[in-house]
Amino acid sequence: MFSSRVAGAVLSAALVFPAVAHAQLPPEVEAAIAAPISVPAGQITTVSLPVPAEASYSGDGWNVSASGTSATITAPAEGGQISVPVSAQGMNATLTLVADGSVSEGDIQDEIDGAEGAPAPAPGPGNG
Repeated sequence: MFSSRVAGAVLSAALVFPAVAHAQLPPEVEAAIAAPISVPAGQITTVSLPVPAEASYSGDGWNVSASGTSATITAPAEGGQISVPVSAQGMNATLTLVADGSVSEGDIQDEIDGAEGAPAPAPGPGNG
């Protein structure tokens, strides 16, 4: 089972790194996206992304849509898995998503916000 920390870090890493001259992903990003990313099973999850991204998939109980800095994922019951092509900052990658009943939307967004290289949350009540 993959933790929400891993899911958030992978999503952020996959989308934060800028394009490089040879359009090759940094090794840490390649390693991160090689592992499946857990998302809440049987739920609609919407997260804010640190950089604009594009993705679209619909089938087998899944609906994935990313446009700009927002992504929405509808996952089937626990255990479903898909591979989704994603493009961001001139690079393309394929992310494997797995429906996991132990992961919540808040867990994933917290990890995206806190992943290295992601923008820090704006100051406000309770966070500085």
